[in-house]
Amino acid sequence: MNILNLESGDVSSFAVDREFGNWRKIIRPQHPDEIMKSIEYYQSADASDDYIFAVYAGMPIRELGNRKDTHLHIYDWSGRLLYDVTLPEVLHSIAFDANAEMLYGLNRDENRIYRYDLSGLI
Repeated sequence: MNILNLESGDVSSFAVDREFGNWRKIIRPQHPDEIMKSIEYYQSADASDDYIFAVYAGMPIRELGNRKDTHLHIYDWSGRLLYDVTLPEVLHSIAFDANAEMLYGLNRDENRIYRYDLSGLI
C-alpha cells in the first residue's frame, strides 16, 4: 500500500507480506499462465479522515473464486494495521460512510450489497 501526502509529496509504502518486497518480480512482464499464479493482495479500498479500509485477498488470482469470506484490513494513516476483520461474506468492492460509520460491501457474483456497522470498532 502506498500513501501519498498531497501537501508534501511524500510517499510511504507498507506491505503485509514479505514477498511483496520483491518488486522486480511483481512488475516484470509475465507469461499468461504466470499471471494467474500472481498474488492479488488487495481488491478494493476506501478511506475516511482517520482510517483506510481495504479488502485483502492475499491469494493467487486463479483461486479468488474459491474464497468463502473476506478479510477487511483497517489501517491508520501512518500505515499501521489496526484490525484484520473476517467477514463471513465474499466482498469485491467496498465503500465507507464516515457519518454513519457504516461499511458497504458488494458481492458481484450474488449481485448483493452488505452493510456493516463499524461504530463499535473504530
